[in-house]
Amino acid sequence: MMIKFLNEVKERYQDRFIIIDSPPSSVTAESKFIAQHVDGIIYVVMANKTPRKDIEKAIDNIGRDKILGIVFNGYEQVRKSYYRYYDRYYKSK
Repeated sequence: MMIKFLNEVKERYQDRFIIIDSPPSSVTAESKFIAQHVDGIIYVVMANKTPRKDIEKAIDNIGRDKILGIVFNGYEQVRKSYYRYYDRYYKSK
């Protein structure tokens, strides 16, 4: 049924991107199954939580050629002093 659904939305919405949220690939097999039937994958990773080796293993399991990019979710950057200048500049406008 999932293959039928994916094919149907791919044909019906040719002018759009279809985004499918799936569970982590290390937890269930359905992510790998879905990956085999889509054009590309955006891999979402919790920054500073997911070990790099786990990310590399998951990408290898899915297939590097399918990965369009990686989103690091929850990343917090320490601001340097020169960024404060820009914050003040843009906040005053």
